[in-house]
Amino acid sequence: MPQQEQQQDFDHGFQPGDHESQKAFIEFRIKQLHNRRFMLLEMQRFRKKDDGVSTAGELPCKDSDQLCELEKIRSELEQLLAKKEELERQRNASEPSANGGTLPFTLITALVGKCIK
Repeated sequence: MPQQEQQQDFDHGFQPGDHESQKAFIEFRIKQLHNRRFMLLEMQRFRKKDDGVSTAGELPCKDSDQLCELEKIRSELEQLLAKKEELERQRNASEPSANGGTLPFTLITALVGKCIK
């Protein structure tokens, strides 16, 4: 199953080269998980509707493979969102400031400029 292979790649430290490709991979995986979650919830809703079971209560994980998978999806989504936030923090820390220079360089330039005047 391709989804499992991608999960294994992510779990085993597969990471594309730069921040943008890592972020794109994470966003793609998040979309896959959201789609799978939606499909599982719809299947669950139709089955409960057919069985006449109320949708208010959920079956324990051991009684429903779909609920186990939903829990795994939720857990992976949390991990991916945390990784995405970490990548964004790292990118923001390594990106130049708005004026085109890094903060230390900008400060040094300002100090040197004052010394020259």
